[in-house]
Amino acid sequence: MKNTLALVLMVFGLVGCTTPYQSKGITGGYTETQISENIWKVSAAGNAFTSTPKLNDYALLRASELTINKGYKYFVVVNKQRDGLWNTNELFFEMTNDKKDESGALAFTYNAKMLYESLSEKYLKD
Repeated sequence: MKNTLALVLMVFGLVGCTTPYQSKGITGGYTETQISENIWKVSAAGNAFTSTPKLNDYALLRASELTINKGYKYFVVVNKQRDGLWNTNELFFEMTNDKKDESGALAFTYNAKMLYESLSEKYLKD
């Protein structure tokens, strides 16, 4: 009986929290897939208590980390997808050292360092 009560309390404790910024685990998190040398897909999944804007931030934060780690300055979002059933945001992006994408548009070009600094203050706490 004690084990059952402990398990129930643990499950309620996990469910009552939003998904933290983390590599994918039991409560969600991010994954990444390299598509080509500088094109990646990042997915951020959360539980029912994790908002869509937070998942979008998680995907952007992970994209900025990967971009910096691979030695690029910018990334251009080429496609975004949302799966409401599984509470998942997917972001397809290209890493670049040029500020503009090939069409010359700046709308979805992000400075990886600036974005990382902004989002890490919000989600990466010691």
